[in-house]
Amino acid sequence: RVISNGDTDTDFGRWCLMLLSHKASHQKFEGHWSGGIVDGVRHYHHRPTVGTVELMWDWWHYPDIYSPDEIKNINNVLQRNLLDGEDNLAKGIVKTSAVRFVQWGAVNDILANAADCIYHANRVNFSYDIHPLDRRQVLNFNCYRKGQEYAWHQDKIVDPNRIIDIKLTFIINLSEVPYTGGDFHIAHKPDGDNGKIEFNPGTVVVFSGGLFHKVSPVIEGTRLSLTTWIEGPRWR
Repeated sequence: RVISNGDTDTDFGRWCLMLLSHKASHQKFEGHWSGGIVDGVRHYHHRPTVGTVELMWDWWHYPDIYSPDEIKNINNVLQRNLLDGEDNLAKGIVKTSAVRFVQWGAVNDILANAADCIYHANRVNFSYDIHPLDRRQVLNFNCYRKGQEYAWHQDKIVDPNRIIDIKLTFIINLSEVPYTGGDFHIAHKPDGDNGKIEFNPGTVVVFSGGLFHKVSPVIEGTRLSLTTWIEGPRWR
C-alpha cells in the first residue's frame, strides 16, 4: 500500500496506487533520507521513489515525548500490571530479550500522548484503515541486557486466512539508565547495520509493519521498550 501526494479520494485513484505498489515491489527502491516538520512534529525518514513518483514516508519519529520522571512513572505502572506469556516469533528469527506483556487498558491513561503519535502519523501520512486500540490489546515489554538482541524481522503477517493486517508498528523507548549498543535499525531490506535511527529514551517511533527492523546487541546497560501493532482490515 502506497500513498502519493496526489488525490486518492476516488476509487480509481486508489486502484492506480495499488497497481503502482505492485509494480514497485518488483523494482529497486530509490530515494533519500530526509526529514522535516509536519504539525509541529520533527520526523526523519527514507522517502522512496519509483520513477518520478514519490511514495509515503516510511517512518515517523517523535523525540522526547516523555521525560525521565515520566518514564520512571510509566515503568512503575507497567511493573504492577505485567503478565507472563509466550512471545510469538516467526520461525528462524533470533530474539534474546526478556519479554512480558501488558493490556492497553492498564496503561491507556498514562500513554495517551504515545497513542496520539500513532493516530497523528496515520492521519498525516499513512491513511490506513485502522482499528483503534482497545482495552484488551496486548503490548510487549522488552528488556534487553548485555549481549541480547532482536535480529532483522518484519511484523506484517502474510496469511490469507486472516481478516486483518498489521498496518503499523509502534515502539517507545522506556530505558531509565544509560546503555550502549541496542541500536534500532529500520530498512527496506535486511542488510548488516544499515538504517540506524536515533531512538533515545522517551522517543516514540511509528512505522509501516512491512518494514524490516532490528535491535543490535546491547553492549552495556539495560534497554527497555514497549511495543504494539496497529491492525486493520486486509487491503485497506
